[in-house]
Amino acid sequence: MKNKTSVDVLKEVRDNYYHEINIARGDGQTTPQVKARAAFAVALMSIGVIQETTAKVVGRDRSTMSHYSRMHRDNLVFWPDYKMIFDTALKFTSEFDARQDNESKLLNLLRQEAILERRKARLLKEMDLHLEPPKENLLQREELKALLMADIK
Repeated sequence: MKNKTSVDVLKEVRDNYYHEINIARGDGQTTPQVKARAAFAVALMSIGVIQETTAKVVGRDRSTMSHYSRMHRDNLVFWPDYKMIFDTALKFTSEFDARQDNESKLLNLLRQEAILERRKARLLKEMDLHLEPPKENLLQREELKALLMADIK
């Protein structure tokens, strides 16, 4: 019998979550399915599962995971029942997280750190590409850049 990958295990967690909230899991775009998918994705990312893995589990691409993260606060405010669905997703993902060994948790954190370091490097590069920044913002930009560079060291 083949060993289960973390994606396989997370898909089982996902299926149990959908059963608990009584929403049919699928590729549909009905509001309940979108809410459930978004809540589960954000809950997975909150325990350190990287966007690529989360995307495989929920059947979307990585950019959709980023969108789910950005929209989460608004979803909590404007979508009725989203908080209840998200809390249920957190319960299921937290149980999965508690079963993970420390080595797996550390590996997930290191992957997240590498992703954030690449994003930070891109932002710093973009900041340097602006040829003529307004003079009043120059000091603020240099102070911000110095703070960011201090974090790297």
